[in-house]
Amino acid sequence: MTQVISTGTFGVAKWVVSPNPTQGTHTTITSAIASASSGDTIFIRNGTYTENFILTPGINLSALGSDGSQNGFGNVIVNGTLTMSGAGTCSLFGIQFQTNGAYAIVVSGSASTQLNLTNCYVNCSNFTGMNFTSSVSSSFISILNCNGDIGTTGISLFTNSSAGTIFLNDTYITNSGSSSTASTSSNGLISCNFCNLLFPISTSSTSRVVMINTQIFTSLTNSVCLTLQGSSDSQLFSCVLSSGSSQCIQIDNGTVFASSLSYNTTGIIATAGTGSLISTGCLAFNVSSVSSTVTSQTCACINGIIGSSPAAGAVGEQIRATVAFNGLPLTSGIATNVTSISITAGVWDISGVIMFNGATTATGIAASISNVSSALGTAGDNYVNFPITSLTASPASLTIPSWRFLASTTTTIYLVAFMTYTLGSGACGGRISATRVG
Repeated sequence: MTQVISTGTFGVAKWVVSPNPTQGTHTTITSAIASASSGDTIFIRNGTYTENFILTPGINLSALGSDGSQNGFGNVIVNGTLTMSGAGTCSLFGIQFQTNGAYAIVVSGSASTQLNLTNCYVNCSNFTGMNFTSSVSSSFISILNCNGDIGTTGISLFTNSSAGTIFLNDTYITNSGSSSTASTSSNGLISCNFCNLLFPISTSSTSRVVMINTQIFTSLTNSVCLTLQGSSDSQLFSCVLSSGSSQCIQIDNGTVFASSLSYNTTGIIATAGTGSLISTGCLAFNVSSVSSTVTSQTCACINGIIGSSPAAGAVGEQIRATVAFNGLPLTSGIATNVTSISITAGVWDISGVIMFNGATTATGIAASISNVSSALGTAGDNYVNFPITSLTASPASLTIPSWRFLASTTTTIYLVAFMTYTLGSGACGGRISATRVG
């Protein structure tokens, strides 16, 4: 028990802020900070505190006896701007920070400034919630087990130009104002782990993102979930992106390493510049329309959806070409291209079938799949043959079993026929098909 300075009574802690002067040591957070020393925690009773104040490193703020502000209704509400720029760490617990025509939280300056928010609520009611501009790479804003809301259009959760990091962990930010405005970052790192975010994020300059088990939902505003224009590499692991009718990711610069991603809407991964995508695992599209316009893309596995034909780039995608029976004349002893297909980079299983007809004195037929025009492949692999005496009475066919082919770039694959005969004429038709398996 400590004595309340203003009234001579006793309180529950050294520093207590309360709207009622008989229940605390101070009636404003500003005055309590002025009295406190590094290592102290200022406890705040239920109420709304409309004030702007500068937070001193080493002094912590906590709602007294409740973290109910996390639900958005606010037992302890700070309606104003909290600014921190000094070297050191401050921790905030169970408080609702609310914009009042300006940022609710500002971390700035040229010192190593570290701000922790735990069980808090960031209510962006009429202005973007946070502004992070510290020039020191060791500075950070850590948001742990918090909630928040974006309450009107034209605003978002944060703007960042700091060399440091914004950490979002176990955090859920809603968007009751249906704002399509992205939270922007031009420097440093945006790190999101186990979060649900209902607003878009955009990077530029040297900024990057690292997201693990995070869901970004912008379907209600049909906004691009992630616009990545920063030159530094970004990582996305086990995330879900839902963007309505808009593309889910736009990669204009840098390299994005992705694994176990699920796209719940159009599924377009687009680029307007030099961006590239490298997948180290499964990319799953849960929609019927899927495409990728990233010019440099390396994928381990892209899954399509069940019940729909896989689109370009998805596992199960099939490319095929056919020529009608007797549609192609054959010259004896000359390997001839029946038809061809063009496959994009990836792993493919390719098969073919050719039906031969016409020559009265045929001595042999052969069929092959080859990445070289008018060339037969390797016997027993992508080349099969059969000796035969006549095709007049009954046509004959040869099937080339599935042949695994790894394409590093777009490649033409040929279906090749071969026949030998002494009299009459030869002809054939057939089909070649390739199925993406990786």
